[in-house]
Amino acid sequence: MSLAIVLKDQGKLAGAETAFRRVAELLPNLGGAHKDLGNILAAQGKLADAEVAYRRALTLQPNMVDAINNLGLIIVQRGGSPERMPWFRRHAEFVYGTPGNPGGQAPSPHKVLHDQEQRDYLKGSGAATPSFHLDEGARMNGRALNPDPSNGSIGEKWKNTSPQIAVLDNLLTDEALGRIRQFGYRSTVWHKSYQNGYIGDVQNASQSFCVGYSILRTPVFHRVHAHDRGRPR
Repeated sequence: MSLAIVLKDQGKLAGAETAFRRVAELLPNLGGAHKDLGNILAAQGKLADAEVAYRRALTLQPNMVDAINNLGLIIVQRGGSPERMPWFRRHAEFVYGTPGNPGGQAPSPHKVLHDQEQRDYLKGSGAATPSFHLDEGARMNGRALNPDPSNGSIGEKWKNTSPQIAVLDNLLTDEALGRIRQFGYRSTVWHKSYQNGYIGDVQNASQSFCVGYSILRTPVFHRVHAHDRGRPR
């Protein structure tokens, strides 16, 4: 194992792969060995082999958070499939399903107030109040985006200016905005406190991708995305 790590740190990925494979052969029932092999395979772009290694690791140790996260990312990189969502959700549930304060610091007063208000809202609406919940949302029958009142001039301005910035007022229909608000009310993904009363979704970029990608694939956000193709970002 030490040789494999040294080779990896030296950037000798092919040699590290050989060493990690040997470790996995010698310790076939050690989930971490297969996870490490998956990592080195992924670093070389061998995504199919990496997926096999991560799945083997999770067969042996189903609650290995890093392997869950990495498997979800590999599935996306390989073109994606409906299977990616359960892995991202499972990762988020492990990361946020157990209450805790990063660094042992007490949560900010506005975070405490927010969490209590959200629990009261969920309880009042008859929903369960787990430590982590990602609302499924619901598909919309109507449009998610309002028609472009500028007849395309906003988009043209965005294309031909630098930096590419466009101001879009009244972008979402009332129904879409209401659905997104409800999603925010019911999903317990607001874990990061900022100054001045602002609360963000998660603690770091990697976790943000996993939770954020899950959020964007819920039906209401998927509907907005479908109507938004070709619009300025």
